Amino acid sequence: MRNHTATNRMTGVGNTLKRHYETYLLEYELAHDDVDGECCLLCHSSAAGDWVNCGICGEWAHFGCDRRQGLGAFKMD
Repeated sequence: MRNHTATNRMTGVGNTLKRHYETYLLEYELAHDDVDGECCLLCHSSAAGDWVNCGICGEWAHFGCDRRQGLGAFKMD
């Protein structure tokens, strides 16, 4: 963060942090079961969004990554 100044508000810091995480840490987390990285089971990203949890295995996935038929089709009583 050496380029921080009063006039430079570093608007890209979130994207930079995500890129560094994906470059240096994500592969390690995926390779080591003892690290509890909260990543999507399908795309392996920790990006924000709507998440769903499997009631059987307990893993998390982005709602948009899960392509099963009928998801999101809730019956109204």
